[in-house]
This record gives sequence, C-alpha cells and structure tokens, in this order.
Amino acid sequence: MTKARKADHQGYTFKKGNSYRTVIKYKGVVITASRKSKEESRRLAKERLCALEKQLASAIPSVNKNIHLKCFLGN
Repeated sequence: MTKARKADHQGYTFKKGNSYRTVIKYKGVVITASRKSKEESRRLAKERLCALEKQLASAIPSVNKNIHLKCFLGN
C-alpha cells in the first residue's frame, strides 16, 4: 500500500498511545500537535500553522523589484 502525496498545508492525524497526533508540512517545515481528541489536535496544529505563516510573512522584508543588481551589491 502506497501513501498518496498530499498538498502543502494538508496533514494527517494518527493515534499515538492515549492521544492523537497531527502532522502538517508547510514549505518544508513540519508542524506537529498532540491532544486527547482528533479535533483538538487538528485545531492546535492549524493554530501553529497560522502562527508560522505570520512569522514568515513578517520576516521577509518587502523588496523593490526595480532595484538594480549593481545598486544592490553596492558597486
């Protein structure tokens, strides 16, 4: 049995001991969450995903696309 490849932002949830673990991949970063129920695990993973998206969006400065390579390198 082969596992189908899922699109980015879509994860999977599985039973681990007495709890459920949700794993979501986003741009190569793995986000995990573990809770007593599937719904709580998914909700927490999605909250962490939103926090990561906000963090990545604020970390990338806006770039002027009209900047020349010569100016960028300082020559």
